[in-house]
Amino acid sequence: MCIWQKLTDKTIERTKEGRGKGFFVKVPTAQVFLNHSSNEKLLSFTNLPKHVLNYNFLLSQKKFIRIIKDGGTVKLHSTEWVNKSSGKGETELIVDDGENENRFI
Repeated sequence: MCIWQKLTDKTIERTKEGRGKGFFVKVPTAQVFLNHSSNEKLLSFTNLPKHVLNYNFLLSQKKFIRIIKDGGTVKLHSTEWVNKSSGKGETELIVDDGENENRFI
């Protein structure tokens, strides 16, 4: 079983009856993940505006952008099988920041 709660300013509360430095979220045990109604609700949370999606993508690429800006290289090698619809192939990411070269397969 998996339970969930949407994080908003209404569901996130401060500790120590609002006086603490920490935060907590009450997660209702009756709110089960991926029953029919929660599935529809969760899918509605993924409909973010395009500018937010673009911003999130750029944030995820920030480290690579910085490496390239500082003179390093980022290479992506990808090979696919002849039958491209199979979705099989190999992908390798090579990141050279000028000091180290790291390969990720």
